[in-house]
Amino acid sequence: MEVTRTNVIAKINDWLGDIDSRNIFWLKGSPGAGKSAISATMAAQLRAENRLGPYFFFESGHNTLGNPTSLCRTFSADLAMFHPYLRTKIVETLKELRVDPSVPDVKAHFQHLVREPLQSALQSLSEYPVFIIDGVDECATPEHRRMLLETLKRWAELPHQFKLLVTSRDYHDIATSLRSVSVNHVLRTGDLVDGNSSAEIEEIVTDSSLSCIDHLYSQNLDSAFGSPTLMNLSPQNSTLALLRLHLLILTFMDVTNLNSHLPLLLAQRHCL
Repeated sequence: MEVTRTNVIAKINDWLGDIDSRNIFWLKGSPGAGKSAISATMAAQLRAENRLGPYFFFESGHNTLGNPTSLCRTFSADLAMFHPYLRTKIVETLKELRVDPSVPDVKAHFQHLVREPLQSALQSLSEYPVFIIDGVDECATPEHRRMLLETLKRWAELPHQFKLLVTSRDYHDIATSLRSVSVNHVLRTGDLVDGNSSAEIEEIVTDSSLSCIDHLYSQNLDSAFGSPTLMNLSPQNSTLALLRLHLLILTFMDVTNLNSHLPLLLAQRHCL
């Protein structure tokens, strides 16, 4: 039976609600199978439920988005915004100089800025953040990916309340690291690529926040993206760019502050 996007999202939601399940869900598949579309959908859903924790997507060839050190820094910064208790623990760690965030040490960053704050916060949180990492296979170099996969294996040692959704292609090194510590689901090419795909993508990227951006800043977006308006970008050619821009915009849902954040959004265009 053909697996639809709705079915996969339902399976992920079942996993999120199962406290006894492994705390890593590995969504794997070939290019174009729909992994990024699903991670974007889950991010939007979790944000609406106030459960979205850190989200990070890897970008091959990009100095920042291809580096696992950036992942840990992003996770710790987002955790500090998620709950005051986590913010206090992370600030304490930095003040006590237990870790130097300027030094690219993935193991130390994860231990002191992610793992320790989460473990200490278990009894203090009424809602647990859900973490998303999209495109693990695009981690910049083999050495970077080795460090990242070692870190992900250590995630499995965290309490099961801290759920991590990971997407990637089904590469041997990734499978070797994640198969035994995760709930995994494979997206066969074609499972999500059907007549409904464009409509589903449009549903993801045309919510009120994106429409507001397009309306208020059409001239700026025009110069940045070279299209009449953002909504006129071809879904066939620009799906991933739209989804990633959408996720950036979701970070700044307060419409009154969009103007101050616009330069940051536009600065990300080289990542799309």
